[in-house]
Amino acid sequence: MFLSHFPAELEDLICKFAWKKSAKDVKNTLEVVLHLKKQKLPLDFYHSVVWSWVEQKFVPLPLLRFTPVGDFANFFNLPRIKWILMQLDFRKRLVKSMGNRVFWLNLLDNHWSFAVQFGLFYKLLQKSPISPFCPTYEQERTRGIQRYWAGTLAIDLL
Repeated sequence: MFLSHFPAELEDLICKFAWKKSAKDVKNTLEVVLHLKKQKLPLDFYHSVVWSWVEQKFVPLPLLRFTPVGDFANFFNLPRIKWILMQLDFRKRLVKSMGNRVFWLNLLDNHWSFAVQFGLFYKLLQKSPISPFCPTYEQERTRGIQRYWAGTLAIDLL
């Protein structure tokens, strides 16, 4: 039960008191958050906290504890997603089946919903019996070398 059993004016009043947003905005945000939860993307695709302009502080990710923060692009840890993308071996048929690296990088820069699409594609790659990663990354991962510990691109460290 959301607030649908209450009159529209009371719904709006409750939402404005609780979150300083209209009931329509809260319901729209809730729809997107429930959609994102349903996709079950890897947890490292998300930030653990996001900035709320209404509360003027960082709040927990709305997928964990709901707050109607409307900027969905801030939910996603794009440097980490791009780092995962850079470790994929696009010479393999399964990896390049959905586009090349530049294609994905351009999409990720365009809109946050492409992070969801890449996450679903990445989940598919993880279920494959063949490793989707580059041989050098695979060797370093199996040997326990921690060059990739930060989850950022080398260019970001400069």
